[in-house]
Amino acid sequence: MKRLYPSRLTKRFLYLTTIIIFIPLLIIFILAATSSRDIIKNQTENQAIQVTRVMSDKTSDLFNLKIQLLENIVENQGADTEKLKVVMTNLVVNDPFFKRIQIINDEQERIVYKAPFIESDAKLNSAEADLYNELKWRRSSFVADSIAKMNGEPTLLIIVPFQADEAAEVEGGLIAYVSLVYLQKYFKQNVIGDLGHSFLFNQEGKVLFDTNDFGKSGNLLNEYPFSREAFLDRTGVYRGELWGEESLVAYNPVDRLPFYTATSIPLSEANAVIDSLKDILWKGFILIFLAALTLLIFSIRWIIKPIKALTQEAASYAKGGEWFVHVLEKEDEIKTLSSTMKYMAESLKSHERHLQLILESFPFGVFAINPEGFISSMNTTAGDLLNIKKENIIGKSVSALPLSFRNHFEQCKHVSRKFDGLEDDFTFENEWGKKIIKQSSSPLLDEKDQVIGVLITFWDVTKVRQLETHIQRSEQLVAIGQMTAGLAHEVKNPLGTVQLASDLIASEIKEMTAPSESEAASVEIISEAAKDIQDEIQRLDHLVRRFLQFSRENKKDESVFNMKTVASETLQLLSHQFRKKQIHATLEADDEDYFVKGDRNQMIQALINLFINSIEAVSHHGQITVSMKKTNSDTIEIEINDDGIGIPQQKIKRIFNPFFSTKQEGTGLGLWITHDIISSHNGHIEVESEMGEGTSFLISLKKHEKGDHYEKNNLVS
Repeated sequence: MKRLYPSRLTKRFLYLTTIIIFIPLLIIFILAATSSRDIIKNQTENQAIQVTRVMSDKTSDLFNLKIQLLENIVENQGADTEKLKVVMTNLVVNDPFFKRIQIINDEQERIVYKAPFIESDAKLNSAEADLYNELKWRRSSFVADSIAKMNGEPTLLIIVPFQADEAAEVEGGLIAYVSLVYLQKYFKQNVIGDLGHSFLFNQEGKVLFDTNDFGKSGNLLNEYPFSREAFLDRTGVYRGELWGEESLVAYNPVDRLPFYTATSIPLSEANAVIDSLKDILWKGFILIFLAALTLLIFSIRWIIKPIKALTQEAASYAKGGEWFVHVLEKEDEIKTLSSTMKYMAESLKSHERHLQLILESFPFGVFAINPEGFISSMNTTAGDLLNIKKENIIGKSVSALPLSFRNHFEQCKHVSRKFDGLEDDFTFENEWGKKIIKQSSSPLLDEKDQVIGVLITFWDVTKVRQLETHIQRSEQLVAIGQMTAGLAHEVKNPLGTVQLASDLIASEIKEMTAPSESEAASVEIISEAAKDIQDEIQRLDHLVRRFLQFSRENKKDESVFNMKTVASETLQLLSHQFRKKQIHATLEADDEDYFVKGDRNQMIQALINLFINSIEAVSHHGQITVSMKKTNSDTIEIEINDDGIGIPQQKIKRIFNPFFSTKQEGTGLGLWITHDIISSHNGHIEVESEMGEGTSFLISLKKHEKGDHYEKNNLVS
């Protein structure tokens, strides 16, 4: 085998790489160490500030909660001192927040009770007397911090007044001593690191408690700059000596309370991460430097072989791996690699052209839009459908397309593979006329299910929609034919009655021309026959009116109304029929918000038809119940139940058909019209029935926002 030696270009490349890599690598490591130190330092300070803010919020919330608790107890117990003693005793025994609570009588300004368990008639000491005088002019609860007159010990107190109302004079009060030991344990977790600690200090600079050392209580902080900053209600960080140790201290005021929170961590612990990171970075730099140097030394001899292998792989890939293209050896391996890559690029271009031909042959219009909203690809069919040229639209914003495409892009650009896509129709008009375009949009995803664009496919469905319209009209004509046949059948019976009555009248008149003893009887027969004619004519008129009412397209007078009010009014209209059969009708609807949009009068007509159907079905002393409720899908459900005779199962599927009726004298149009009214309001109606058990109609309507005027609901029974 011929031995390979590095060429002059390869050697120059290796020497140049040595200089270019190591110098920037050294600079990068230095910058990384410096920037990492600053970042960690800032993160540590931000963490310390965050801990103090959390501690401040917890302190404010805790004291406000306890003040509210004491005020509620005072308000509930009133002037009953004995009950107040019991409640205060239980509170101090069960709540470790309180050290003790003193009840003050305003008349003698004396302590009448010290909870827990100490009856007292002692005077207020000077510090407590000052607090009580302050309470009198404040006339509201407040928190007091450490007072020098109380043996110099850190003390926190909550003072609550006894008042008839907020503007009344103070009639006594409570002085509650707060347990600093409890606060120390409560904030034990608000620290940073293993050696960190938190503490609370007042406006005198005196430490109230420290989470790690209760012996620090009472220490003064006035010599430290951060205490003065805290007194100005500022939040910040202090780096320096604290109690003989270099520390990082974060401080923060407590909202509406006369003290401040602080957390501290030794600088040795705060900087431990920075020192460790610097050590790791320098060791890593040295290790990488040695590894890279070793790699370069060994790569000088073997660099030619990997380049040769890469050249062969590129040539094989260019032909899909099916056959091998022999690459001629040249003096410079880079030239050989360049020649092979050129061949591979030409092959990829050929594959791209093949895919483009497939896209151009697609019978539908196709747009590909990138996530930024620019059109990246389209086929010829898309240009023909929208009468645009490819060179005028590729690379342009989606705003250059019709509005429907923009809407689809906005709805698809942030979804994933689980999205089913969008489909709708829109009308597109240009100088060649109108077209109905159907479009389907879906996200364009990569192999990791990440959205890399939106794919919109669309096609002309104008002829399809015209054919659907023609079929729909044909179905309407068939339905009209069926209705006409039913109407003719219904008209035939009353016409027969009219014909018989008219023949009878003619016969009777003929007999009356000759005197007869039965003249009075003939007059009565004629009167009855005439009445039959009038009744049947009225029935025909009613039937034709109902038919025309349904066959014509009713224009709805739309408004927003309350279905509960409509149901109540409808029950009131039919109240005399309920009383006539002694039917008990009830309306059950807990909420007031049952608003829908539509024709109010049509909805009343639909309910009247259903109520009359129930009235005719139930017997005397029957029961009709109307109930309403809202579902999770913003839908109102109205259920009408009766305990009537029920509907046979073989007929229940036909009750909404025109001219179908289970009653001998029915026209079969009532429920048909009701179904049409509910459907025209974008709702639907269902029925369930069992012979001998009753019938239930369930109406579902889309809920609407509350109308301009609120309608009162009346229950009718």
